[in-house]
Amino acid sequence: WNAYQDRVNQTLMEELMEAMVAKQADGRSLLDLGYGDIGLDDGWQSCGGPGSYNGSHHTASGDVLVNLTRFPSIQGLPAKAHSLNLTASFYMNNCICSVPAAHRGHNGSNEIGAWPAWANHTWLKAVMHGNIKFLKEGGWDGLKVDNGGPISDAGYFAQASGYRWADLLLAAKLPIVLESCNMSPVPTSANLSCPYSFFRTSRDIRPNWPSVINNLATVVPFLGPTPLSRRSCWAYPDMLQVASAGDPARHDGTLSAEEGRSHFGAWAIVSSPLTLGFSILDKAKMRLAWPVISNEEIIRVNQAYHGHPGRLVRAWSVNGTLGDRRRLRRRAS
Repeated sequence: WNAYQDRVNQTLMEELMEAMVAKQADGRSLLDLGYGDIGLDDGWQSCGGPGSYNGSHHTASGDVLVNLTRFPSIQGLPAKAHSLNLTASFYMNNCICSVPAAHRGHNGSNEIGAWPAWANHTWLKAVMHGNIKFLKEGGWDGLKVDNGGPISDAGYFAQASGYRWADLLLAAKLPIVLESCNMSPVPTSANLSCPYSFFRTSRDIRPNWPSVINNLATVVPFLGPTPLSRRSCWAYPDMLQVASAGDPARHDGTLSAEEGRSHFGAWAIVSSPLTLGFSILDKAKMRLAWPVISNEEIIRVNQAYHGHPGRLVRAWSVNGTLGDRRRLRRRAS
C-alpha cells in the first residue's frame, strides 16, 4: 500500500514477484534473505459492478467480485508465487468500497447499530463464507483483515458477533497467516489463545521520524515480563519505511539514512514482521535500502526467539535526559 496504494494490477504483482527472486549486485536476492511473502493490498475489487449487492464488492450470496480489467486471473497469483518459492497474501478488507458516510451513524460511526439495514447479519455471514471460499480456491497463504465496516468484509461484525476469521479458517482447514490490521481486540493475556499470527498495534505509519517513534512506542505494552507478543502472535507497529517516499501533501518528508537504519534495527529488536513499504522495482530506492534491509546479522536478531520478543530498556528525551516512554513519545510528536 505504501508503494502503490490502489494503483495495482496483475502484471505489476507478477513483476514484483520476479523482482523478489532476482539477484542483486552482491549475488543475493530478497528471497535469499528471507523476504518471502508478497502481499496484495487494496485495489483488486469491483465496487458496484455486475452482480454487486448494494455497491459492495460481493454478490447477494456473498461471493467476491474482482476487477477483471486489473486482475484477469487473480486466483493465478498464488500459483505464480509458489512457482518462485514465494508465498502470497491477500487484503480482504478495503477502503475503496467502504460504507458511504450517508449510511453511517452519528459522526460516521461504523458501529453495528449504525449500519444500513441491508447490511444485515445474514448477508455478512454469507460474505465471510464467500471470502473463505475465495481464499481456499486460490490457495492464498496469508490474509490481512481491517476494520472498514460492513461493505468492507465485515471487520466490525467479526469482532462484535464473535463470528471470527480464525474460527472460520480453522473450520475450512486453511493454514493461513492471519494479520489483524488496526482491529481490536488485541491480546490481553498470555494465557489466552491468540486468534492472529500478528496484529497491528498502531496507526498507519508515515515516512518521518516522529511517526516511526510513535508507532514503535505502541508495541511496548505488549513486551512486558510475560510478553503478549510471542510466537504465532507478534505485535506489529506497521510496515517498514526504509526508502519509502513521503506524501508532500502530508508534509511527510523521508527518513534520513541514519533514521532508516535505526528504524530497521528497532523493528528487528522487537521481533516485528519485516514488511518492505517501497517499490522494489525502483532501482534507485533499492540501492538506497539494500545496505540496511540486507543486513543478515540484524535479520538474525529479528528471527531469533529465546522466550521474549525484545523490550524497551531505556529511553531518552530530546535533551538527552532519561525519561519514560510516554515522555519520549510526547517529545517526538
